Amino acid sequence: MQISFRLMRSNISPPCASRGFTLIEALMVMAVMIILGNAAAPSFRLYISNSSMNSGISDFVGAMQLSKAESISRIEAVTLCKKNTNDNGCVSTGDWSQGWISFIDSNRNGTVENGEEILSVRSALGADITFKGTLAVADFISYFPSGISSIIGAQTLVMCDSRGFGEAAKAVLVTITGNASVMTASESNQTTCL
Repeated sequence: MQISFRLMRSNISPPCASRGFTLIEALMVMAVMIILGNAAAPSFRLYISNSSMNSGISDFVGAMQLSKAESISRIEAVTLCKKNTNDNGCVSTGDWSQGWISFIDSNRNGTVENGEEILSVRSALGADITFKGTLAVADFISYFPSGISSIIGAQTLVMCDSRGFGEAAKAVLVTITGNASVMTASESNQTTCL
């Protein structure tokens, strides 16, 4: 029995020893990852830039819709304006990329005064984004309970980033009814980032 037991034991192979990566294999994997990362980086940056622009335009149109709806439901004027750094008032300097606020504008003068409720605040857009409007919408847009806005005719706001006025630039066309249409900037009546 002892002999057969030893023979059986000798037929059993020892467990395989696990081994890790060699330094050369690890460096090869890192080199491949760096090459793939560099190839994907421009696409990822483009995706982030486009997402930032789309988010900014969407938030602005949402703020316009909120302002109009609140004006009608509260039977009060509501103004959307470029915000100051304290998030509690309007400014005539800079552009819409510094953010905006929507507020009850009881006396319809386009400025936040004591007792006027601020409805929403949007922080600044990305550092490389500009968002400017034609003269009638350069600083503020007011909405009235009748459903119309302070805008005369159709006005345009153009959003650009570091790529300039091209296929990436966006535009918002606003009418007297306060409705907004989003389009590429080249489809608007503008030819520059304003």
